[in-house]
Amino acid sequence: MKILHTSDLHLQEENERTIDALREVLSVGRENEVDLVTIGGDLFHSREDAEVLRPQLREIFTDNPFKVLAIPGNHDEGAYRGNLNWGPDLEVATEKPFEIREFEDQNIVALPADSAHLKSIKIVLGVKSVKKPPLDNLRSFIHLE
Repeated sequence: MKILHTSDLHLQEENERTIDALREVLSVGRENEVDLVTIGGDLFHSREDAEVLRPQLREIFTDNPFKVLAIPGNHDEGAYRGNLNWGPDLEVATEKPFEIREFEDQNIVALPADSAHLKSIKIVLGVKSVKKPPLDNLRSFIHLE
């Protein structure tokens, strides 16, 4: 099974580059014939962005040759509370403290985050910040083997 993973896209209505980055990730997935794309947290920058972008995302998450599994991050809080219809290709793992999803013959363990959970992990690990790759050079950060 071939999996392409990304995270922290922080999709925003006011920043079209974030949508372009998502389209690029999905394009790389198609080109490399992946079986699954996982988005490990913070697909959205805010709940408000999620609602405004819903119609556009229904188009983006339709007719891909693979499924997409989103695992909510702290910025996604509220985005997945009601209507989970983001298009037929997108599945969202929302069960806490974890959820197991089966894809083909593999089990994917998803740990959706919430703010309290993330803060405790950062304290234990001593994490201060993580540098994000520039959106205009996204392909240079994608490695498939």
